[in-house]
Amino acid sequence: MDDVYVLLLFGLVGYALVKFRFPLAPLILGLILGDQIEINLVRALMTDDDVWLFLTRPISGAMLGLSVASVLIALWQRRRSQQRAVRSDKPVRIPIVMVMH
Repeated sequence: MDDVYVLLLFGLVGYALVKFRFPLAPLILGLILGDQIEINLVRALMTDDDVWLFLTRPISGAMLGLSVASVLIALWQRRRSQQRAVRSDKPVRIPIVMVMH
């Protein structure tokens, strides 16, 4: 009977995700790659106790910088389009787009 409750729970979660227009691709990628990312994070932290490890190495620092830049650009574009909508007095629906690197 527990399987039926799990099925019902995930059915409700799936319905809520569709109803609120959450993008499906980042969710699937997160579920599939989440374990591998966690394992590799633990491995990286085991090699060096320095917390700043990911900022001092050039490749990981560049990847983190690009990720932050991607989020900031997305937020800037969203704000700019909202300001344009206010100026034109037209209700514009702005989609939420998630960018993953």
